[in-house]
Amino acid sequence: MAASAGRAFTIVAAALLVRLCSCGDAMKPMAPCAEGRVTYYTGWETGGACSFGPWDGATGYGYKYSAAPNEAFYDKGAQCGICYELVGPLGATRIIVADMCPVKGNTPCDGSMTHFDLSDPTFPLLADPHLGVVNVTFRMISCDVTGNLKVRINSDSSVYWFSVLVFNHRVGLSAVDISKDNGTTWLSAPRQDYNEWVYSPPSGSPLTASVLIRVTSITNEKITLKAQSITGYHIYEADSQFSPIPAGYGGSSDSCCSPPDHFTNVYDNALRSGWTDSSWSADTDYSSGTSPHSGSDCLRVTFDQYGGLQIFNSVGADAVQYSSFDFWVRGGAATEPVLVWLTGDGKTGTKVYTPSITTSWQHVSLNFTALAAPSSLHALCVQSNVAATLYFDDIQFVKAANAPTTKDCANGVEVSNNSKADDSQVDDSTNNCHNTNCDAATFAIVGTTLVWCWALALLVC
Repeated sequence: MAASAGRAFTIVAAALLVRLCSCGDAMKPMAPCAEGRVTYYTGWETGGACSFGPWDGATGYGYKYSAAPNEAFYDKGAQCGICYELVGPLGATRIIVADMCPVKGNTPCDGSMTHFDLSDPTFPLLADPHLGVVNVTFRMISCDVTGNLKVRINSDSSVYWFSVLVFNHRVGLSAVDISKDNGTTWLSAPRQDYNEWVYSPPSGSPLTASVLIRVTSITNEKITLKAQSITGYHIYEADSQFSPIPAGYGGSSDSCCSPPDHFTNVYDNALRSGWTDSSWSADTDYSSGTSPHSGSDCLRVTFDQYGGLQIFNSVGADAVQYSSFDFWVRGGAATEPVLVWLTGDGKTGTKVYTPSITTSWQHVSLNFTALAAPSSLHALCVQSNVAATLYFDDIQFVKAANAPTTKDCANGVEVSNNSKADDSQVDDSTNNCHNTNCDAATFAIVGTTLVWCWALALLVC
């Protein structure tokens, strides 16, 4: 993997699929499911933009599964300490937002899609690390924290400038207020981009030696604790923790989320995300406007003799979800049948001929039993034994009526065994992204050589 001091990406191929669910009261879902994208980086262990410091330190979050969302989603620190369930091709896991992926120099974090740059131990729980980037389904959940809410007083705090970090909170935070008169009057401490809450008293009105700190959650629950001293470094623990999110919060449900379906529709007016062309001995035009079956465009393929159309995805669709492979086809002139087969997991299904091709659009439906579809579908192949120009449209895998559920839950989380002394010193100088001077991400797009269908074509010849 390419690496930099702040963040590093290695992208080998685009991929997708996703699942999601809630597990237990502490993991109750907080929001509806949404689609996002993930990569991974190294160097997360020492802390990030949220000022939590080392993951296993006094103010750390205590487990290795964390993320740096794109700058727009990070929202000037508003996401810090919030937990999300993510689901990818290999399963589901939970992460905590601890860092930020800046726009500058980081193409995937440009805000075009919600993006999580994951700590590198997290990615293999969701997908093969060789993929480098995959799409996921995600939703906000309550964090599975231990103990009560805590605050850390910034070591530079005084009666003239006061800054606190709130950590170990079950749900996200919306406000922190300070009182120097035992709760009669509350003074707002705005959140900073680096996730500390700062109050600067007006001239002539310094704070008192001790203050009350009131923390408000995104569900409007409030917890108040007393800071006995506001000078120097201190950690204080409240006598309570925020409640788990109530059922139905944000329009969510207690059932698992369904993954986005990027495999059912392969081509309809355009090649769908996650699918790439790897045809051989054929010229393809995925934006042909020549009398499409539906929409404004169709796929034109000009085959050489024994040339083939191959459309490939790097993740692999689960064949048990589908019952048939369907498409519409017509010829520039009447021609003989074409040969169709599916590949995946290094295996090849049965090669099946279509009916003869006419100049009118005709529907071809090949059931998975006849095709002997491999369990994981990576490519579809169509070969013409003669030179011909054919048009294709509405290419899809048809969902099986009794397809098993693809929903999944994030079960369990690795928790650090390190004890956390409440008053031990923590060096926050290692935070990666307190400003936008993080190193630019490095992208490496690695081409994939696809030879399955080409090799099979030689056998047919």
